[in-house]
Amino acid sequence: MKITKVKSLKRLATKIPQNRDKARSDLRDVHAIDTETWKCDIFLIADSDGDYLDKFKGGITIDSVIKFLTRPKFETSWNFCYNLTYDASVILKLLDKEILSTYKQKRALRFKYQQYSFYFIPKKTLRISKGKHSWVFYDIAQFYDFKSLQISYKNNIGELPQNYESMKSKRKEFSPNYFRDNRKDVRNYCIDDCKLTKELSEHWIKLFGKAFEFYPARWISSGYLAEKVLINHDVEIPFFRDLPIGLQEFAFNSYFGGRFEMIKRGFIGNAWLYDINSAYPYALSKIPDITKGSWRSGIRSIHKKAIMGFFKIHVKYPDDEYLPSFAFRRITQNNDLVCFPSGEFVTFATLEELKNVESKNYNILDSWQYFDDSPTYPFREFIEKFYNKRKKLKEDGNPLQLPIKIILNAIYGKMGQKVNQRIGNLFNPVIFAYITGFARAQLLSFVKENNLEKDVVAFATDSVCVTRKVDIDSNQLGGFSLEKNANDVYYLQNGFYRFNGSWKLRGLGKLGSKEIEQMDTIERDGRLYYKYLVLRTKKLASAI
Repeated sequence: MKITKVKSLKRLATKIPQNRDKARSDLRDVHAIDTETWKCDIFLIADSDGDYLDKFKGGITIDSVIKFLTRPKFETSWNFCYNLTYDASVILKLLDKEILSTYKQKRALRFKYQQYSFYFIPKKTLRISKGKHSWVFYDIAQFYDFKSLQISYKNNIGELPQNYESMKSKRKEFSPNYFRDNRKDVRNYCIDDCKLTKELSEHWIKLFGKAFEFYPARWISSGYLAEKVLINHDVEIPFFRDLPIGLQEFAFNSYFGGRFEMIKRGFIGNAWLYDINSAYPYALSKIPDITKGSWRSGIRSIHKKAIMGFFKIHVKYPDDEYLPSFAFRRITQNNDLVCFPSGEFVTFATLEELKNVESKNYNILDSWQYFDDSPTYPFREFIEKFYNKRKKLKEDGNPLQLPIKIILNAIYGKMGQKVNQRIGNLFNPVIFAYITGFARAQLLSFVKENNLEKDVVAFATDSVCVTRKVDIDSNQLGGFSLEKNANDVYYLQNGFYRFNGSWKLRGLGKLGSKEIEQMDTIERDGRLYYKYLVLRTKKLASAI
């Protein structure tokens, strides 16, 4: 009999402290930096105050750039780049190859040069330190969905300066000869980039402060901010150490992520796409205080008083079962593959999933179940408050809804975050396994309650595409809303589909040895054409 691949927490450092500091800060000055390059070699670096360094002024070496970036003003301020991954990569490229090659042993982008230490997390932060001093740079692009600087500025601030737009059209001409003959224009263009980045950074900081009534010490990522928002709003989050390790292992094996599956392929025709409103925050609001009641293991049936649980089950589906309900993790050559098969196998599931399946299709082999006669829900008030606040702000066209949306969506990821084989500050398998299991159960419940089993085209984490319309379109937390419908729907693969003539597929890939990002899919004369953006540089780790 097939048994789902099991995972173990033994490979993780789980006995380390989980930091719950509030890490608040007063409002600080904001600076921004930007670089200009030719064939991935930096020839100009500037900041939002108009200072700059280039091959004609100061020269571009690792020493001169370090001196530029470690000035006193950058030590006490919040500093940002727009697309830090690129700027930090070309800066670090100035280090000797021998220094960069240490990544091969450490598998971390930590480098030492003379008295300076560098720590780089792509898309998040670059930290330069020397003794007790540090200079930290963040990526503001992540809070604007990594859209281009120009689009983000237009969407959130206003029109771009006319001279900037004119210079932008010449961007591809910034060759060494062009820069030699147009030094002032190129420098001003780079400085303008810095000023736009600074404005976007100040805009985000202002929105965040108004939304959550505090400023964090750092702006590393949406996940970091979500962690600090929960802590600063006094949401009680259980520590990993608060629960039995046997339960944590069991929950860890019950985690399969979101249901991502295509049932029908090709031309679909009429179809409707329904979404769960804030699926993961809603599931989080349903989690009781898991340290207040009692956990019991070894029960081989669903106890009528259990309000939460994880189960090891023996599944029996006939081969012709159209929509099997349980996840199975199989080992492939390159990675693990999660599928939802028919047949006979052993796997893990959550209580909410079992409630949606006839008992004839499974036998319980083991379980951990939670009991509490008077449960409390530590996340509920916070989630409901900010969901409803965001809904009202969005209806009013108020940009204050943006940070609330980002933070609500980022909480789930922090519950499962691991860094270098160490558990994160909020890491808790019971919570993140429950959240995804609850969402999978919600999708299946929606399908069954509306007799849509044979109408399902695809599941995608918090949405389901079906070929029959149902009279449901809610704006409530956890309710289903109609995202879109069309009569020309076409599914090529999961996540790659057409609605109303518009194809949806975005992601990173490779074209030969070059990294690319798919920007658009164009349909012309009965053919599909892909529009790709060839990225300017490899990721630093890959380049090393």
